[in-house]
Amino acid sequence: IYKMTIFKTWIFGFLADFIGAALLLIAPFCLSERVNDDSTFGIIVDKLSQIMINPFDNIYSIVITIIAVIITAYFIYLFNYKFALKKVFTEEYLEDKDMKKIALSMAVFTAPYVFFLPAIY
Repeated sequence: IYKMTIFKTWIFGFLADFIGAALLLIAPFCLSERVNDDSTFGIIVDKLSQIMINPFDNIYSIVITIIAVIITAYFIYLFNYKFALKKVFTEEYLEDKDMKKIALSMAVFTAPYVFFLPAIY
């Protein structure tokens, strides 16, 4: 079972992490240049730009970071359940209930909690 799933699990885990990282980088790179800094939305986008330095700096940064970790964990679960573990299920090594448990535990334990670490500069 391990040999059938490890590479797919690893690749899909990285893909899910890239999706979460892209969500975190939307505010600093895409929105900051397009909004007026004096508007309310501009101030929020400026606060969100602190995600890269310290996600605990303000409420906006921590909320977006929590959302990004949850979305990434969801994608890890989805990718593992739908794609990485499918061959194991079709060859009848695992039941659907067990496959869901494994995919959920992998999502919880491999979620990108490092998104919460502040940058050291």
